[in-house]
Amino acid sequence: MKLKFAFILFCSTSVFVFGQKPGSETKPYSLPDKNKPSVYLSFDSQAVIDEACSSKKRAAYRLALHNNSTKPINVGAHFAASDPTDKITLGDGTIAKALPDKKFVRMCYDVEAVPYYTSKVDNTGIYDEILVRRATPEVTFYCSCAFQQQADRRYDGVWIAPGKSILFAVPKEYLAEDLKIYTLFNYEFEFEGGKLRYNEPHHQVFFYWSGIPKR
Repeated sequence: MKLKFAFILFCSTSVFVFGQKPGSETKPYSLPDKNKPSVYLSFDSQAVIDEACSSKKRAAYRLALHNNSTKPINVGAHFAASDPTDKITLGDGTIAKALPDKKFVRMCYDVEAVPYYTSKVDNTGIYDEILVRRATPEVTFYCSCAFQQQADRRYDGVWIAPGKSILFAVPKEYLAEDLKIYTLFNYEFEFEGGKLRYNEPHHQVFFYWSGIPKR
């Protein structure tokens, strides 16, 4: 019995040691730019947009969403069916379409106020830190995600290839002082057959009003 146990242990150890070449392990999400997060937003330019919910032209900021990883990511956005797309292969072998670099899209987003602390002196001369909450502008779902209102079509999001970015715009008042916008994304490993698993979380990426270049 002891010999049999020793033999099994030796075989298992052999597979562990010799089954994979040293250094062949791959990191699923390494960062090409070590100074940046895996996914981030940046300011691109000033813009004027036709707002989907009002058909009015509005001054806006154009932002870029970057995929700074070695795997595709998926975001809630829409582009015209006639737009050229790049084919990519997902981790499970599924063939998907990704947008060319710096393609402009309609992106789902929302706005939040950034709370901050300020000092206040009471009648005894003691300073007290109080939390100030700004009012958050209302962003209707129809306005930021108008394409998802069409019940006769299903949108599975947009794939962004590794190292690529896409562009979208938000009205300037959504990035006024003490405001931030955010959008949701998912990593490739959270999908099966090109579809997001129903119980996976959505990840948020933020852009703050302080990121707008000062004139």
